[in-house]
Amino acid sequence: MELERIIMDNVHGLDANQMRMLARKIECFVDAHASDEDKYCLLKAVYGVISGGHYDKDFAMHDIGNMHYDDANGIRHSAPFFTDSEVQEMFSRHMDELSDYTIYDFAVTLNMVWSDNNRTLCKYAKDGNERKAMAEEMSVEYLCDQDAPHPHNKIWMYING
Repeated sequence: MELERIIMDNVHGLDANQMRMLARKIECFVDAHASDEDKYCLLKAVYGVISGGHYDKDFAMHDIGNMHYDDANGIRHSAPFFTDSEVQEMFSRHMDELSDYTIYDFAVTLNMVWSDNNRTLCKYAKDGNERKAMAEEMSVEYLCDQDAPHPHNKIWMYING
């Protein structure tokens, strides 16, 4: 017997309490048999399916927290590279273009663009404000890439795929 078949054949008509009980049974088993890292990976995978591959605050902050770059002097800089208010302001300017994405998808993309392209940003931008503006535009372009294999959840698939 397979878990997927049992769930798919019987999930229809379950109420919220039964769904909680099901989730709790699976969680108890995982708690007893999986490492913390494996549990986190499972939670993230389940969340990714339920959310359609879009970040929430917790998963975004976790993945942003893993981002860093080394500058030309060999000094390591760790994310987040943008404040919440900066992310909100930038996201607000592009809400129409980014209607398929959450603010947290944008925050992850913005920090990824900054960490992955920092030397290029420093090379072509005059100062920190101009680098941030370039990162903002690059992030929008990245997410709006319609010929990507996953054009509506691109950053989730890139980080978690």
